[in-house]
Amino acid sequence: MKIISIFLPYLGCQQRCIFCNQQILNDVFVAPAEIQIRKKISAAIDTLPKGGDAEIAFFGCSFTSMPLDKQEMYLKIADEFKDSVNGIRISAHPNSFPKEVIRLLKKYDVTTVELGVESMSSAVLKESGRKYSSDDIINNIKVLKSAGLKVVGQLMLGLPGDTKRRFIKSVKDLADTKIDFIRLHPTLVLKNTDLEVKYIQNEYQPLSLEEALEWLLDAFDVLEESKI
Repeated sequence: MKIISIFLPYLGCQQRCIFCNQQILNDVFVAPAEIQIRKKISAAIDTLPKGGDAEIAFFGCSFTSMPLDKQEMYLKIADEFKDSVNGIRISAHPNSFPKEVIRLLKKYDVTTVELGVESMSSAVLKESGRKYSSDDIINNIKVLKSAGLKVVGQLMLGLPGDTKRRFIKSVKDLADTKIDFIRLHPTLVLKNTDLEVKYIQNEYQPLSLEEALEWLLDAFDVLEESKI
């Protein structure tokens, strides 16, 4: 499956998370214009092998936190290519799915929602500036799955306040929701973030490569057992 990624840096985001710098991550400083999006999608589709699968994805944003008209503008562009791709996926804040948003996603046949869960630990979420609870995450996964959408939960290991025990419990708690996929991201210290300030002031120490691998291997055991 080829993912045709369209990055919309910070659109819909209510605050800058402690670890986030979309410009460094994706080398995109502003959201592309509509004509640029169409060109990128067309060019990517042209590279697909015959019968190849692809999804159009809107990343780097809290898509469902944007005004409805803006969400629809982007979904309409993706819909123009519906005969050439298998679906649309979006990245979203875990607490932004009122009924009108669900109706809009269904109208344009969005297939997959990637939730920036990051952690199921209240302590870790608080230290990272994430303003939601594990109950919010669980409830909104239920809302999305009942609407027939596939759900990806993104977890980060090694956030401020995180421990191996807390991280593995986050993996188990998220797996227990019967979510479709879990994506795992080791925490990196990026320039021009609050996390960089904490690192410089010796208030945060990232995981070593060996620690990250150890945590990930234990997480994989949980996911394999859960068939996720």
